[in-house]
Amino acid sequence: MNIELEIISNIIDKKEVRSAIKLGITSDFFRTALAQEAWEWVMTEYQSPTTQGEIPDSTRLLRQFPDFQFSPTENSLKALHREAKDAYLDKDTHAIIDDLANMLDDGFDARTVVLEAIDKFKSVQSSDIMNDGSYMRNMAKELKARYERREANDGVIGLPYPYDCMNAMTGGMCPGDLVYIYGRPGMMKSWFLSVIAAHTAQTKKRVLLYTKEIDDVTLAERVASIILGLNYSDYRGGYLNPEQRSMFIDYISDLEGMTDAESDAENPGVFYVTDKGCKSPRTVQQLMAIAERINPDVIFVDGFYLLNPGRINAKKSDHEKVKAISRELKGYAQSLKVPIICTSQANRDGAKNATVGETNDAAFSDAVGQDADAMFRCFKGPNPT
Repeated sequence: MNIELEIISNIIDKKEVRSAIKLGITSDFFRTALAQEAWEWVMTEYQSPTTQGEIPDSTRLLRQFPDFQFSPTENSLKALHREAKDAYLDKDTHAIIDDLANMLDDGFDARTVVLEAIDKFKSVQSSDIMNDGSYMRNMAKELKARYERREANDGVIGLPYPYDCMNAMTGGMCPGDLVYIYGRPGMMKSWFLSVIAAHTAQTKKRVLLYTKEIDDVTLAERVASIILGLNYSDYRGGYLNPEQRSMFIDYISDLEGMTDAESDAENPGVFYVTDKGCKSPRTVQQLMAIAERINPDVIFVDGFYLLNPGRINAKKSDHEKVKAISRELKGYAQSLKVPIICTSQANRDGAKNATVGETNDAAFSDAVGQDADAMFRCFKGPNPT
């Protein structure tokens, strides 16, 4: 079976367009005309303002491309992607060897052939390792699609925040972004993070929510009460009225009856990770290993500075440790192509400015400011407008 058609078949069958984009799969990745044309069509449908985020099914694909052999398998997309790249590398390498042999047969001197070999093998190696850049003309389709998304969604091109003011400033939670929400103790930063996580989960996106200070069940209670619009104080006190209690029980019953396959397709929801009660918090690398496994659309980190700085010398200052954690989080946001939203503390000077958000008021602002794409000050009060 043609591995390129297998890759596209699996992407459509398992609805993994987002994963394909993260792997850097474009029409140029494919070598056959049919695969290139089919993938361009799939991406056009996926990015169209009228069908944004919709992955066409096999019926529509075969209507568009009758000669396409749609044969999904159980192979993972990552494995197929790596296998295809290895096959391309093998084919390109043999083609170079044949070209070099022909040059020798045609009478080229050995020095010229060696120089040609170096250039060609260097080109193959660099194309296998990294993206060497693009001209604007190569990005024309993406530029058009991105503007159309802005036009259709009031400027939002990422995952929307639940508040217009945050969307207006950022364009939403965009892949590769590292965002900090900071405030003094008691300003409900963790709750605010839960609100954004719950809102994102309700848009049928997969969310990873990490905390060091709250157990997973309590965290899930918070998110559930936000999704259902329950008064959390009444919930914690066991004072829900009959209608609210019935709504809560029905919600839990629906969750219990949902299979993993149904959850993945219809409502991925929130994946909770907590180090509450652990002797030592996990490292950024350990947390991101979980992210690579569950493939979230967005990652929320409550109290990012509590993460283990890993290999940083224990004698290093807190400033250096926080700087290392922040830099690592930014690197993972970019490599995983997901937004990472963190909470942090405001410093003591920030307490003097009770209603003014200055980035200098954020704790370790010098350490995190260079990595942050946006920073929001959290105040206790009415909802943001």
